[in-house]
Amino acid sequence: MNVDTALGRGRLTAIADGVYSLLLGRELPPDESSPLTLAIYAVVLLIMVIQTGGMVRTMFVLRRWRVQPERRPRGRMPLTRHVVVPAVTNVIWAGLALVVLPMVLGGSLAMLQLQIPDIAYR
Repeated sequence: MNVDTALGRGRLTAIADGVYSLLLGRELPPDESSPLTLAIYAVVLLIMVIQTGGMVRTMFVLRRWRVQPERRPRGRMPLTRHVVVPAVTNVIWAGLALVVLPMVLGGSLAMLQLQIPDIAYR
């Protein structure tokens, strides 16, 4: 059931068609792959990798500041660059994922979890 999403309609029936073809001794039908679907998944994966890398980097920086307090930034600009900018970036990404993406795809987050579980749960 997980293969039938809004990004890949018809893949669920393609499984039955493939099994039926195998039982009849025919060639398997070609796998349908949409470049748009692959691009959406690639963008989501890239965003996740960038966000994860940023969080890991922030974790190491905060640990370093705790161990070496003399390396902590002093003043507004360095603190803004190291703390505020990453926090605002995370809030923007969360807003895009939780508010804008469902609106663009024409539904709510709950509907996305049913229609596009691969993207909604990330």
